[in-house]
Amino acid sequence: MNQRRSFDEHSQLFVAYAARVAALSPSAWDRLRLRCADLDDSAFRSLLRRARLSAKPYELFLPPAVRSRAAFRVIARASRTVQVSIAIAGQIAAEFEAAGSQRSAVPRNTRSTGKRATHDSVDAYFLIESTLTSLERSNPGVVTAVRAAGQAVLHHDILDQADFDAAYMLIEPEIPFASLAPPNTGL
Repeated sequence: MNQRRSFDEHSQLFVAYAARVAALSPSAWDRLRLRCADLDDSAFRSLLRRARLSAKPYELFLPPAVRSRAAFRVIARASRTVQVSIAIAGQIAAEFEAAGSQRSAVPRNTRSTGKRATHDSVDAYFLIESTLTSLERSNPGVVTAVRAAGQAVLHHDILDQADFDAAYMLIEPEIPFASLAPPNTGL
């Protein structure tokens, strides 16, 4: 892991990611649907796959120096179990919600947080959610992949590279992570 970015820098990456998600072409969405086909199935195993993918951006990072210590590995495993359990509950709730009435439009952010980077991140979140609204019923795997990749972007420097890659890999062909950094900023 190299030098860590500030929250403001991560926010800039997340804002760029949200703009790129909103600007995806219909053919890009079609390619995403193909890559996420095994996550879109209504089978319980697909729900578990979506839950594992949802939990990836929240994995507990263990520096290499402590990975060999059993106590830290147990803590990381327990953290992973909790994160996946929460994600399973979220996926089950989403299944029930999808079976109900059509979700109304995502509300807009109407209040300022007082901090530009935080406000921009909230706006980016709302942009992503409004872009995904039409896909929630038909393509829950695509929705999960886009959300997981967004959270991976926001948490990039506190994730193990393998966890980041696992969370971002379905989106990478359409929105290369390297393309999110503004030129000449060193992000």
